[in-house]
Amino acid sequence: MTDPSSKKTAVIYARYSSDMQRVSSIDGQLLLCRKVALRNNLDVVGEFVDAAKSGLTEGARDGYQRLLNGVRSRQFDVVVVEHFDRLSRDPATIQRLKQVFEFNGVELMDQKGVYATATDISIASLYNTIYKPQLAEKVRRGHDNAVANGRIPGSYAYGYRPRPGAPGERVIDENEAKIVLRIFKEYAAGRSTRTIAADLTREGVPSPGATRHKNKAGRTTWNHQCITGGRHGRGIIGNELYIGEIHWNVRSTILNPETQKKQKRCNPAERHIIVKKPELRIVPQGLWDLAQKVRRVRAVSMFGPTGQPRRRAVSPRNHEHPLAGVLRCGVCNGHMRIAQSSRNGAPRAACASAHQRGTCEHTRSFDMDVLLEDASEKIR
Repeated sequence: MTDPSSKKTAVIYARYSSDMQRVSSIDGQLLLCRKVALRNNLDVVGEFVDAAKSGLTEGARDGYQRLLNGVRSRQFDVVVVEHFDRLSRDPATIQRLKQVFEFNGVELMDQKGVYATATDISIASLYNTIYKPQLAEKVRRGHDNAVANGRIPGSYAYGYRPRPGAPGERVIDENEAKIVLRIFKEYAAGRSTRTIAADLTREGVPSPGATRHKNKAGRTTWNHQCITGGRHGRGIIGNELYIGEIHWNVRSTILNPETQKKQKRCNPAERHIIVKKPELRIVPQGLWDLAQKVRRVRAVSMFGPTGQPRRRAVSPRNHEHPLAGVLRCGVCNGHMRIAQSSRNGAPRAACASAHQRGTCEHTRSFDMDVLLEDASEKIR
């Protein structure tokens, strides 16, 4: 009989994706992994869970991050999972994760009850490489079918609430709808998005972030970008749902392999899905048309005949500007951000609070290359 004191300690990791599974999947995974641990004489000392989180992300999974911290501090001997893809669906990530486990003397076990080897991980990585595009296509097909039937996958827009007991269906939130109408009227009357956002912040009007992320700091402040939506012109002013139309598959998200940042690209018009939902209209057609005209005129005035800003090529992270992330505002001590470009294409930094939220009076911007040259000279 095995000496109980010789038992290895173990933790369980469980995850389900919001795209394909339900909350009950977590309970099933935990039950299975507990049985695996019992059969292998493992003492379960903890469980880490991520609900409705994609296996392609790392930073957004709190349970996963706590698991990694435990591995690095060697708080347990074994990690038990239902399948290796519960940890990650990215082949490179799962390979790197196995190396982290080995470096810290932590073993990995799946539902077969066998400790994973480098060969097991390589086979799992190959499978994920094949399976990921198939899964993406299935999810895309499911979303397209939902939209065709008048449902909206994913999060809900400002001005709406999910209909209880009806996944994907929306109802108008009357209080937020009044704010949406106010924004459209003021924008159509010629007010700037920064002024509108600053007024809403000053009046304490709950922002889109405040209503959906109540526990996150800074979410009660309005950002002018949520009104016009930046490069793709979405935001509140560009959201066709406010005139009772669902526009789906207009853009696709793709990962830049050099910067590891996600970028949006416009899809051809033949791939767009447009569904009429007149019961969701908040903005009258005349007001919508006037707001779109104002936006077009402003775009041409700022960026020329195309109405599109000229952007420099995105540089990989290892070529990031030396001053990125270290500049602070001299008035509010808040972070500086890239707000504009100089005539030579160099980035210009401005106070984020002043540029995005209108809560700081320091509106001046600075050429980052000039700042770097000045700092370098003083260092010398």
